[in-house]
Parts: sequence; structure tokens; C-alpha cells
Amino acid sequence: MLHRCLKGLIYNSVAEIKVMKKILFTFIISVLALDMSAQIQRTFLGNVLAVSTYEEVRTNMRNKGYGISGLINKDCAVYSYIKFAGYNCEEAYFNFIDNKFSMVTFIFEETSIKDTDTFNSLKEKLISKYPDFKLEEKENVVLFYDKSTVLSLRNEISDSTAKYVLSISYWDFNLTKEKLLNDINKRNSNDEF
Repeated sequence: MLHRCLKGLIYNSVAEIKVMKKILFTFIISVLALDMSAQIQRTFLGNVLAVSTYEEVRTNMRNKGYGISGLINKDCAVYSYIKFAGYNCEEAYFNFIDNKFSMVTFIFEETSIKDTDTFNSLKEKLISKYPDFKLEEKENVVLFYDKSTVLSLRNEISDSTAKYVLSISYWDFNLTKEKLLNDINKRNSNDEF
């Protein structure tokens, strides 16, 4: 009888351990999946940072009904009256490095009066959406970073227009870093001659 009781206890303990292993395994996989999927937004109006090319962005924007309003060069395309994150933006600047979509800046408004209400509303939404990625916060600037994307919300006065500009920018950190390093190397090699 004692033998059967011990055998039953051992069997129950083994079964409980198997269940615990399954629960622990599921928990670990869930945490890893959440950690891997957590990142700052990288797709804007169907255009993906560091993936989309200049022509893909132009085609995609044209298909969405947006016409290019300003073309600085193949490194930048400007669109007016863009809708982003539920806001009407005056302009959107799409920047490119070596034909790859590297940065987007949405200009919400440019006014002679500083709009702290919209800035604070956007800031709170971003802090709520990206609590683990806040890098720096000053009076008129909030920065977020996730190892591949930098996000900047600004409400600063423009040197060229003397008006307050409320904007949000997203840029690919790796493309930008690579471009800066290449520019520095070029300057250094030109200085040697």
C-alpha cells in the first residue's frame, strides 16, 4: 500500500513538473516576443524606413492621392497637406540616403504663437506609446530611441521664418550614422591631400 502511495505521489509530482515547465516555457516565449516586437514606428503612409526607395515613396504617395509639392533633389521629397496620426500636417519631408528612405518630418503647424497644448498632447501620447524608449525631455523637445529609430518631437522657433514650428521626425539611426561616418572619412581623406 505504501508503495502504491509513493508511486502515486511521484507520478503526480512528475506531472506537475511537466505542467510547470510548459507554463514557464510559454511565459519565456511571450516575454521574448514582446521584447522583439517592441520598437518605434518605422512605417509611414506605407513607406518603410531604411527599406523604401525614392521611387517607391513617390509611387506610394501618388497612389494615396498626394502630389509632390517640392522636390529639393533626389535626397528629399516634400508633400503638403498630409494627414498623419489623426492630425492635418502642413508639410511632410521625406529624406533619403543612397536612395533609401532615411527620415520623415511632419510639420504640424508653423505659427507666430507657440502651441503648447498640441505639443503636450502629442508628447503624452508618445510617452504612453513608447515608455521604454524615452531618451531625453526638455521644455520644447522630446527624444525617443530604440537602437534603430530615433523619434523627435519639437516645438521650437525656426531661424529662417521666426515662427514656432511644431514637428515630429523619425529617422533610421543606422543609415544616418553610416552617412555621417562616410562624410567624416571623406573629409579626413581630402584633408590629407
